[in-house]
Amino acid sequence: MMTKAELERLSRLRNRKAVDCQRAIRGFLAREIFQKKKLLLERDHRLATKIQAVWRASRVLTWQALRMNKIAAFVFRREELALDEAAKGADEKNTKRIIYANRDSASDTEDEEAFAEEWTSFWDDAMGCTAWYSSKTNETVYEEPPKPLYGKYAFEEQLVGIKVRILWTLQNEWFRGEVVRFNRTKSKHRVDYPDGDHEWINFQQEKNRIQVETETDGVELILPLANYVPDTLEYRIKKANEVAAKKKAQTIREIENEYWICVGWDTDFKRFTWMNEQTGMIKMQVVDYEDWITDIDSDGFICYVNGRTNVTKSILDVDPRFEILPDSFEVEEIKIENAKDMSMGVYLCNSLMDGYNSKSEDDENGRRKAMNKILANVKKGFKTLQKSVTFAKDLYEPDEIMENENYLAAHECLKEYQVLVDIGEYQTNEIEIKRKALLKCADPTAEKKVYHCPDCRKQIAGNIKYCSICGAKIPRNLQPTPVEDIMEDALEVLNFSEVNFFSNERRARECVYAYYYMYIKILIALLISSEHQG
Repeated sequence: MMTKAELERLSRLRNRKAVDCQRAIRGFLAREIFQKKKLLLERDHRLATKIQAVWRASRVLTWQALRMNKIAAFVFRREELALDEAAKGADEKNTKRIIYANRDSASDTEDEEAFAEEWTSFWDDAMGCTAWYSSKTNETVYEEPPKPLYGKYAFEEQLVGIKVRILWTLQNEWFRGEVVRFNRTKSKHRVDYPDGDHEWINFQQEKNRIQVETETDGVELILPLANYVPDTLEYRIKKANEVAAKKKAQTIREIENEYWICVGWDTDFKRFTWMNEQTGMIKMQVVDYEDWITDIDSDGFICYVNGRTNVTKSILDVDPRFEILPDSFEVEEIKIENAKDMSMGVYLCNSLMDGYNSKSEDDENGRRKAMNKILANVKKGFKTLQKSVTFAKDLYEPDEIMENENYLAAHECLKEYQVLVDIGEYQTNEIEIKRKALLKCADPTAEKKVYHCPDCRKQIAGNIKYCSICGAKIPRNLQPTPVEDIMEDALEVLNFSEVNFFSNERRARECVYAYYYMYIKILIALLISSEHQG
């Protein structure tokens, strides 16, 4: 028998084990419930995050839209300011023009200060760019105004001092003179004649009766005023175009430089490699990269100077500090295959064009057979050459493709071939129209009324107001063309050379049968009419 103390100890032990079992079971069940709730909460959180992201994306503009809105606001504001300033300047210029136009003579002394264009540059904080202000017109512009070297009256002022010949229409004679002065207010030149007389002439309005005496390489020439350009002005125009090209090239170069980043060291070529984040283009530093120094040229634009060789490259040249990464073996193979395709296409197209051009104009049958071959080659050789040229544009760099002889030859060949294709299609359509007209006249069940435009003589519908070919207005009472006249036009189709130009023998046979059918009908009608008259 167990004592009371032992029974109590055994009971406590059992209770403790029962509690431990309950704790284990409850813990296990609680962890499962917690894990399920945790998964549900995570799922709800993910869904809520996606919904919130979609909602925010629908409420918030993307960075592209924000950038476009900013650019649009800048452009609209700039246009508004430019219009306001232009309106103010136009009013002032119009007022001054009226005052100057009321002067009595072109010989009056001009106010030189009135024509002085003084522009002062300053930084506009509101627009975030450089602006130019004119105290003369109270005008502000955001593009650099032309310098006096390339001013409004540069051509007219360069004419002062030249020898000219003026046609006097009443006497119908040419008189020699010298241009001694130009009046900008009246836009007239003063011409002094050897007899002491002088005349003020507006060269722009009277250029048809003015000739210029000039000398080129020791040879005296007489040129119409419209064809004359002073040497100094020609240099200035060339210089102005060069400055404009440099300005555009520098702007493009500055924009491109923002996207170039150094991607690391090339262990094969032992040089650094650069990549354009915008286009994905990869370039490599040249061997003498450290020798090239960025400088400013005489026109105020960026140039590159090699400190070792003293070679200078302008902003119009390719950046000499970098070179294009050499092509891999796979790319080189693709370029070779593309060059072969273009060479083969050029050869085939040129052979067909030479076959057509070698035929004389009298040999219509031979020319049309050659034209048939050209049209038949459109879907094969011509389209293949087009695809090769298009693929070459994507395969080569812009600077590299303009030096590719295969591409240039293929491009010129495509243009010439396209011209011949257009001519061939036009001739084919013309013959098809004549063939249909002939078949329509020969068909006894078809309507016999055929209408032609009075101007271009092309067949038209009878219920239109304007000709669809030449655009001429069609009279309301337009009469149908007689069948005999239609036959005369259609007979041109039925000679031997025309028949050979049809796409197949069946069409030619149809036209021949239609001609004989119509011819027999005309003979029968003539016989019946002669019997009635008899």
